[in-house]
Amino acid sequence: MKRFIAVASLAIMAILSLSSPVSAQRGWDNRYDNQFSGRYGGGINNTQAQLQARITAGINSGRLSSREASRLQAKLARINQVEMRLRATGNRLSFGERQRLNRQLANLSSEITRDMNDFDRRFASGRRGGWR
Repeated sequence: MKRFIAVASLAIMAILSLSSPVSAQRGWDNRYDNQFSGRYGGGINNTQAQLQARITAGINSGRLSSREASRLQAKLARINQVEMRLRATGNRLSFGERQRLNRQLANLSSEITRDMNDFDRRFASGRRGGWR
């Protein structure tokens, strides 16, 4: 009986050791595992959470002015409202609806990046330096 348990446990360990490298390789970049995964992987809700975290980090670091942060958060809130309206019809989004939301989120991500790198934080009033 002890021999059977030892052989069975070795077999289970062998199977688990073979399956773990496969799962690690498959998930090397989950953005490409699923066509609906969104820009950051994990779907639209995860992307929204990531964008909110970027806005918060920009506020905390001083890289976003209060005006920019308010505008970006308002845009994210509008995208959330659109998603809620689309999900109200059946909780599932069609391919076109997902594409539309992902495109809006990608555009917002670009705006966050641009606003975090435009050095507006130097000006107390939030005015741009005339180059935009």
